[in-house]
Amino acid sequence: MMKHLESRKEEIARAYSTVDQTRREMDNLRSEYQGRLAEIEAEPGPYTGNRFGCPAPAGKDDLRRACPGGSDDQGRRGRR
Repeated sequence: MMKHLESRKEEIARAYSTVDQTRREMDNLRSEYQGRLAEIEAEPGPYTGNRFGCPAPAGKDDLRRACPGGSDDQGRRGRR
């Protein structure tokens, strides 16, 4: 009986070790991902306008001129 308990104790210790190792690996991957995401967001991209592919307007009225069909409330559902 004691031999069985000792082997079970070792098995549980290995399982905890594996969980800890996996957790550390996930933390490292998360850090790498967040770092890379920050790099990507900092890079100047080809899209300098809004999500409709229109140039970034200087003012509210410029959006209507810069992007036909554009308005200051595009993307909202319904009117407020």
